[in-house]
Amino acid sequence: MYEWGMNDADDVIATLGIERNLHGCAVAILAMNCVFGIESRIIKEDKNEVIIHATECLWKNKRNWTPEVCASVERYDVGLVKGIDKKIDYCCTKRRSKGDSVCEVILRKT
Repeated sequence: MYEWGMNDADDVIATLGIERNLHGCAVAILAMNCVFGIESRIIKEDKNEVIIHATECLWKNKRNWTPEVCASVERYDVGLVKGIDKKIDYCCTKRRSKGDSVCEVILRKT
């Protein structure tokens, strides 16, 4: 999944018309979340960090959907971010699949 995200990065940049920066990474995550049936939004953004919350997920209540499966699919997003800007770190701090009310992703400049 990581490689898939890395390989998609240039096409996502071109399709969305985004820049290779922190905000561009956040927009790419939001767009791909839509494709994958995940409702998400930016809840905080400054020059060094973006926090994204996913509140609805097509997959959450599917049979055999576990935190481990969720994390493996999340590798796509990690690859996408690194393919857009290697200086951005991706960290998931909350998961709905673990009982949290939202999935929370933090993107940070390194």
